[in-house]
Amino acid sequence: MLRSRLRCSHRPTTPQSSTFTTRTWKASAHPSLRPRSCLRFCSVVGRCKEGAMALSRASVHRVARRKQAEMETEGAKALMKWLARHVRGAKHIYVVGGAVRNYKIDQPVKDIDMVVDSLNLGKDAAWVAEHIAHKIPAQTRIEGPDNLRVTKVHIKSPWSIDGYEMEGETLDIVDARTEEYARDPETGDYVGHKPIRVDPTTMEDDVTRREFTFNTLMWRLSELANGPDKAEIIDITGCGVKDLENREMRCPGDPDEVFAIDPTRIIRIIKFAFKYGFKLPPDVKAAAKRQVKGLKRIPTKAFEAIRKIALDNPDYKKAIGVMEDLGVIDVMAEMMESDKQFRSSMTNYAEKRGIAYLFYMMDKGLPVGASLKFLDRAQQQRFREITAPMDRDEALDFRAAVSNPGNVYDKKFIPTLAATLGFSKKQMRDLMQVVLPIGREALLRDPSLKDKPSALMRQVEQAAKRAIPTRVAMRWAATGKESRLQRIQMKREASARLRAAWRGEDG
Repeated sequence: MLRSRLRCSHRPTTPQSSTFTTRTWKASAHPSLRPRSCLRFCSVVGRCKEGAMALSRASVHRVARRKQAEMETEGAKALMKWLARHVRGAKHIYVVGGAVRNYKIDQPVKDIDMVVDSLNLGKDAAWVAEHIAHKIPAQTRIEGPDNLRVTKVHIKSPWSIDGYEMEGETLDIVDARTEEYARDPETGDYVGHKPIRVDPTTMEDDVTRREFTFNTLMWRLSELANGPDKAEIIDITGCGVKDLENREMRCPGDPDEVFAIDPTRIIRIIKFAFKYGFKLPPDVKAAAKRQVKGLKRIPTKAFEAIRKIALDNPDYKKAIGVMEDLGVIDVMAEMMESDKQFRSSMTNYAEKRGIAYLFYMMDKGLPVGASLKFLDRAQQQRFREITAPMDRDEALDFRAAVSNPGNVYDKKFIPTLAATLGFSKKQMRDLMQVVLPIGREALLRDPSLKDKPSALMRQVEQAAKRAIPTRVAMRWAATGKESRLQRIQMKREASARLRAAWRGEDG
């Protein structure tokens, strides 16, 4: 039996916690954390019916998701039992991390990550992957090993175990390893996020590179032949099971070191906090807040982690609340100011999610509103009020109309208006610079004009004719010898007259 050299930083060392302990645990009685549905009461009977129907659909979707999760878990259990019965050296191969954690707290088991004790087995993860691929009675593809000693086995053709289809599944197999990271020789700070050296090691050393104690829990593959409920959970740290039962995020080592090595682990805090309701002890939270600035050195990886774990989630508002508490939002805002690619990624992402999402992110201090810069602050507020009840596509269509009312006009409208006001083709740009605000204000005052092009054109034409009589336009174009500053001033005056005319017409 192995002897552990680990000590939990948050609990006094005892003889019991210092040994490589094994305990048998049955499936947790903890209920699944399910998303809550909210039926918004409305005085309008029709809307109440719509709300009830929406709630009914949400209930159906919840049941479907729960059924899918149950099938995923049962399929994973069937695959683990098959592997335990058919893989050589299963005594020195371990299922580690998410599968054990999720099974213990009654959450779906999706991925099976295996760690090979290559020092004791005498074979590495690449050999195990080849062996498994040879045993699987289906077409497979082996990927790797990569620089981190990870090898993947992709199942590429139909293969059923106990009625559960395995095609499309991927097995991740990695050697137990130690990692060395580059540091700045002057400051001692970590540089980058990928290890510069990886070496095989023991299982008890391997767990020290994981972020939380509950992710160090493992099953020995050979003991899974009759299913995970019959296998022992191996808790090398002596703390993982207890922390999981208490739903506490504690680190197997120094929290500052854990988050300094890979700052995206701070983003994983968000996942466990809002998705599973895990608590963050004060010392771990303080360390995360101290190290969150490290996200700046890995902007691409940071964006992908934030997007996948927080922004893509239906409960993104809860996730962002946790991010605010940890200082992640402030660091993201700083990154958007200093890193063009990160800013572009965040802005494009928010754009795709829609107008409501865009405003929510802007409220949090993230500068993602480049597409709304054509509106001043008051206009943005009005635009937000108008689009609030709209769905995503309706809001985006309305923004396109407000940005360029020409999308609503008849194609002949602007040329006809220019001829009426005495503007030449060369002066069309000047006309647009003063007429464009009129169309925008018209749409913001009466959004229904978006679907009434004739009414919109009539209002814009009337306001333009009052603000720029034909003789004014002709005088503007009389000599063409005005200075640049004079022309700019005339444009401003014309624009002001247009705005005044519009307000006067409606006032």
